[in-house]
Amino acid sequence: MGKEATEMRKAACFILRALLQGKDPESGRALHQGEVVHRPEVMRALQLGLEALGEPRERERSGEREASPRGVKGKTPDRAGQGWDRSEDEELRFLFGQRRPVTAIATELGRTRGAVTTRLVRLGLVQERSGE
Repeated sequence: MGKEATEMRKAACFILRALLQGKDPESGRALHQGEVVHRPEVMRALQLGLEALGEPRERERSGEREASPRGVKGKTPDRAGQGWDRSEDEELRFLFGQRRPVTAIATELGRTRGAVTTRLVRLGLVQERSGE
């Protein structure tokens, strides 16, 4: 690959990374919450674009170990015990809005059912149950 192609690839990765983080690539300012880049399907597309250009996922770049596959019985989900970021909250809202079962959402997000349920309560999407 020539020098010009390498520079174009680096620039494209920079732009995609900024958009994925919800920032304007030129100014670095946060984009408004209603902007299209905050939609889960757009964020997934941006991530796929980065991967197609050879950029590893954020988790892999930060040195986190690759965890067990999602949804494998007896295995801890790959994001279990980790904090939630804005993009995951948006994806949770999207999946929940599609009326997907909590178990399916947990598998998709690499979380436990309990973590998904707790997050749904914290986001005000469901009400906490009183003692049973």
